[in-house]
Amino acid sequence: MFRARKNVEVPEGKFVETKYRCRSCSHEWWERIPAPPDKKAGDAA
Repeated sequence: MFRARKNVEVPEGKFVETKYRCRSCSHEWWERIPAPPDKKAGDAA
């Protein structure tokens, strides 16, 4: 179950950390994935 999400910037790059909690035992853990590239206001695809 999703609990929280935060953006982190470390020397390795930008990441998104998501905190999860197990429904059966209330165990909590963080997962870190690379952050998606920033969208620029002037970008037109």
